[in-house]
Amino acid sequence: MDIDVVNFEKSNSADSTDRLSEAINNLFENAGASKVAVSGGGTNPSTLAIKYGMIEDNNIIWVMVNRYESWLNYYIKSNIQKGYIFEIHRISDFNKEEYINIRKDAATLGNNKMSYITAIEESPYIALQKIRFENAIGLVDIMKPL
Repeated sequence: MDIDVVNFEKSNSADSTDRLSEAINNLFENAGASKVAVSGGGTNPSTLAIKYGMIEDNNIIWVMVNRYESWLNYYIKSNIQKGYIFEIHRISDFNKEEYINIRKDAATLGNNKMSYITAIEESPYIALQKIRFENAIGLVDIMKPL
């Protein structure tokens, strides 16, 4: 494969900008990749289609995760002790901020703090120790949310 040199003189002219844009577009066209998928934005109407397509591809793995989670819960119930459940957060790079905000709002309203703490990538053991420490020193009574 031959490589061509593209020279860009130091210029602020529209012509040099157009040549740079042409070079970038040519790179993506020859590589067979979508510029929208790599840059993640732009005014191209296909941006949303690519974003949701990637989310749908990511959702395929959740079928296997659900099966694994179900098997682990069956194993725990059968061999360890009843009353425990194993849960894997339904979190990915595509819904991370939204998922954490939902968990934070729920924890603020008195729901499970552990779900929020583990959603922000804290280990369950560390989260449990933090909650116990807060309760032991009475921090829960002193620090009330607004």
